[in-house]
Amino acid sequence: MKEIQPVTKAEEDIYLYFKEKEVQERYRNAMLQLTGKLKEADQLLKQEAGRMIISYTTCRIKEPDSIIEKLQRKQKKISVPSAIENLNDIAGVRAVCLFTDDIYHIRDYICGQPEFKLIKEKDFIRKPKPSGYRSLHLILRTGSDKVELQLRTPAMDFWSVLEYQLQYKKKNRKVKAEEAELKNCAEAIEEIEKRMTRLMYRIEDA
Repeated sequence: MKEIQPVTKAEEDIYLYFKEKEVQERYRNAMLQLTGKLKEADQLLKQEAGRMIISYTTCRIKEPDSIIEKLQRKQKKISVPSAIENLNDIAGVRAVCLFTDDIYHIRDYICGQPEFKLIKEKDFIRKPKPSGYRSLHLILRTGSDKVELQLRTPAMDFWSVLEYQLQYKKKNRKVKAEEAELKNCAEAIEEIEKRMTRLMYRIEDA
């Protein structure tokens, strides 16, 4: 994304606030707290299942230019209080789980922890976006801060990364043939994923 240069006092305030060391540290601590609980869940479920559960996790704090761009896209006021109130993904954690069932086991474990309060849940696995995008999004509050947790399988992550790159290449041009092909790919990947899940359970039951 091309960096947005602050041109108003409100935009400058966002740059200054979200680059403050104290603010960055607060969001990092919230993400560390969440990733720590993800490790706990992974170890517990790994012992029960006898196999890997979480493949890997990633974290990021949204850059000020991305915060401004998203506020503009959502047609929200450009200000620090507006960003804190209206954006749920300033701090984000993504965990890639091997199977869809693992995602919901992780979800139940995290939401059962007293440190976190579930603010919102968006289940794009059971109800994918029209584009074919699938993932489970949880907005969690820890202390005074919100953290978005995205839970995906490797297949979901593979499709999402490629879809993002293709959309970026299109430079926001709507090409219906490409969109239809992307959705077909998402459906094909989902079917393979279901077959692999059934195979996993047959192996475990053998």
